[in-house]
Order: sequence, then C-alpha cells, then structure tokens
Amino acid sequence: MMTKLISLNKPFLVFLLISLFFACSSNENKTEGNETIRLFNGKNLDGWYKYLKSTGRDNDPKNVFTVVKGEIFITGEDYGCITTNEEYENYRLVVDYKWGEKTYAPRVDRARDNGVLIHSQGEDGAFSGSWMYSIECQIIEGGTGDFLVVGDGSDAYALTAMVANPDKEGAKLYQSGGRPVTLNRGRIDWFARSPAWKDTVDFRGKHDIEKPVGEWNTMEVVAFGDKVDIFLNGKLVNQAFDVRPSKGRIQIQAEGAEMYVRKVELTPITAYDPPYSNRPELVKPAADGRLLLNAQKGLGVGPKIKYMPEWDAFGWFTEADHVQWEAEVPSAGMYDVIMEWSVSDDSAGNPYLLEANGKEALKGTVGKTGSWEDFKTEKIGTVTLEKGKQHILFKPDPSLEKAGMLDLRSLELTPVK
Repeated sequence: MMTKLISLNKPFLVFLLISLFFACSSNENKTEGNETIRLFNGKNLDGWYKYLKSTGRDNDPKNVFTVVKGEIFITGEDYGCITTNEEYENYRLVVDYKWGEKTYAPRVDRARDNGVLIHSQGEDGAFSGSWMYSIECQIIEGGTGDFLVVGDGSDAYALTAMVANPDKEGAKLYQSGGRPVTLNRGRIDWFARSPAWKDTVDFRGKHDIEKPVGEWNTMEVVAFGDKVDIFLNGKLVNQAFDVRPSKGRIQIQAEGAEMYVRKVELTPITAYDPPYSNRPELVKPAADGRLLLNAQKGLGVGPKIKYMPEWDAFGWFTEADHVQWEAEVPSAGMYDVIMEWSVSDDSAGNPYLLEANGKEALKGTVGKTGSWEDFKTEKIGTVTLEKGKQHILFKPDPSLEKAGMLDLRSLELTPVK
C-alpha cells in the first residue's frame, strides 16, 4: 500500500512548531491527567517570582533563591520569598524540605526559621517589608506546624482554632478537644510544641515530629473552604477554621536559614474527607491471633469524649462516655490486655471497666504515666473471650467523679499461650 505524503509549506510548519511549543510549556509543571500541579518543575523557578526586603521584586543579587541539582536552595541571607504567579483555593499542598547548616544575622544563633504562606493577598512586602499579608504555616525548629496570622491586624486576616487555654497570654496551644479562640494576629502552636522552647539554633523538643537538620521532611497543607489542616511527616499537627482569606498566592520564605526544597505539588480538591476518623470498623486478628484495638478503629460514644487525631487517642472521658470496638476473636480462651495510655500524675487513679459482649471482663484503676504527653504501654490484666465477633467496650467505672480519666491510644489483646 502506498502512503500519501502531505506537503507542509514553511509558514504552516512554523505555526505548527510554535503551537506544539506552547502546548508543552503550558503543561510542563503538571503531572499526567493534570490532577496534580507541580509548582516546582525541578529545573527553574517558572511560575514564581522573587521578592527580597532589601532589593524588591525580581532582583536577587545575592542569589538567595536558586535551583541547584533539582532542588530550590534558599540561603536565607536576606529576608524575602518566592511567590506564585497564580492564586489558589481548595487544594492539598505538599512541600518536601530539609534544613541546611548555615544561618545568618539577625538569626545567626537562633532557631532555623522559614515558612509556607498561603492565601497571600495584597502588596509584596506589606508585612514587615518582606511578605504579603497571608496565613503562615510555620517551618521553624521546634515549632513547625504552628499557624501565624501574617496580616494587617484587621478581621480580613484571621483564623479560629481549638486550643488548650484560650485565656493564656501569648501563643495558644492547639488541642482538638479544647475551646475556640479567634486571632487576627499572633500564633497557634502545634499540639506538642515544647513549653521549654527557646529561640536557639538546633533546638529540638521532646515530642518534635520534624526530623533533624539535614533530613527530609514533608509538610502537607490541606486548604478547603475556610478550613486549613497542617500535617508534618504524616501526622496532623494543627487545624484552623473560619480562616480569612480563603484563597490567594503561595509564598515560601527566606528568613535567615539555609533550606532546600525538592517538591512543591498542589492538587485541587472538590471535597475533603480527613484521613482520621472515629468511624468503627471490624478489627481482625493478626497471624498470631493478636487483636489491636487502636483509637482510630474505635467509636467514642458519650457527651464529652473526643477522638484527638493529633495524639491518635480518645480523651475527655466522663462517667457517661465510653469507647467501643467490634473485634473478630479467632479462638476462645484467655487474652492478656495491654493498654497504651497517658495521664497526668495528679489525674491518675480513676477506676475503669472493660466489657466483652455486655459482660464485665476486667476492672482496674488508671496508673500514672508522668504527664498527658507521655504515653505508657503496660499489661493491665487478663480476660476470657469467646470465639467470634465480640463487642468490646472500655469505660469509666460509674463512680468516676472528675472528667478526663485518661487519654486512651490502644488496647492489645494477646492470646495466652
């Protein structure tokens, strides 16, 4: 069969090449299917512009922001940011970053500090001569995951969060079961920020989720409607709602410390179903017959009990609250009960009950762990279980007088050999 050749004249060929070029360029930063947008393409800062406090827009004589070996290298030598050309709303933003070693004045001996600023609006440098007004998802040693309102002090830039003590002066501590506080300036600390935090280089807190200097971290910011959640290395660390504004540009800061960024990806979303829940599900045994009844698989029932995703635990027990699980017991017999919990020493000692299919199986009192932040794992007794589906219930003894019996992370049922 003879193939017919089509002759292309020169003007048409030029037009075709130009069209192909722009088609490829417009999709350069997107993954297949155009679902996830690669805001950083690994080659250059296309889609962003620079702004520095000392030199203004697109004037970076010190090379504070460069692309080196497929990574954005931020020296931190001058305050400023890179800013997206486009505005965004309703998205899941993933940023992979790690700290470098060097720091600069005025923060040469202070905690390494940067941040991702979302919902950025207005003029470049409007805040402190360096950044647009925005909502900051903080990246700082010991405080990564904090929220800051980087605004003009008006209600145009604000957020509300549940906190441990809204009456406390200064920064508030996020706590999912707490009370609401609304800010138009200031900070909401991530849930386990060390109370002993100091603004010193290389600071690390007891419960820090951020990895040490030189190791990669993943910050995920989910912004949907007027809500924003921050995850660090897969762990929920902070939540806010009634966030204003709810859309805008994205900025990545330079604030006195070296930082590397290897990924900036944004996925538009039309709904948000958080990856944590207290929806009950059938717990099936492991190969060795163990049953792990963790908080994520349990259902909290009662007026006060709350699942706290930041701790992967149930808390706020009153005498009217309980946690229940459905478990498939592989064989009848004796099972050791291993509990993981936390409680402050002055709140320990309250009585609890464990029931299986409506029958009392175990009773005891809550032992000390040191503090609400320190979880302990220990065998608390042995129960007899029937084979098949079991309705397991953990609750306070009715004599409980003071709410807040314990924070319960898990119960493990291990067959007695």
